[in-house]
Amino acid sequence: MKKISSVLATSLILAITGFSPITAQAIDAETLHNASCTECHSRMTGGDGSLLYTREKRLVNNQTELLARVNRCATLSVEGGWSDAEIKAVSHYLDEQFYLFSK
Repeated sequence: MKKISSVLATSLILAITGFSPITAQAIDAETLHNASCTECHSRMTGGDGSLLYTREKRLVNNQTELLARVNRCATLSVEGGWSDAEIKAVSHYLDEQFYLFSK
């Protein structure tokens, strides 16, 4: 019963934020980000790749720009690219972890 409540709560949250439960279950955005983005970002900053997200003069200033930036990186840097669902999931993950636009 507790698991069902958890699934329903997660589904509701995802529906409100624009992500389908099927997408969220199928995509581990943190793992996808770490596997695909961290190495390049670390090279760009000479160490901690998360500095790109937290620097004072960052390139991303709202959710629309974040989605566009993740799409650009996924298209240019990730072999085979990412699906729209993966782009949305990673954008949502980055917003929750660093940008906090939706708060």
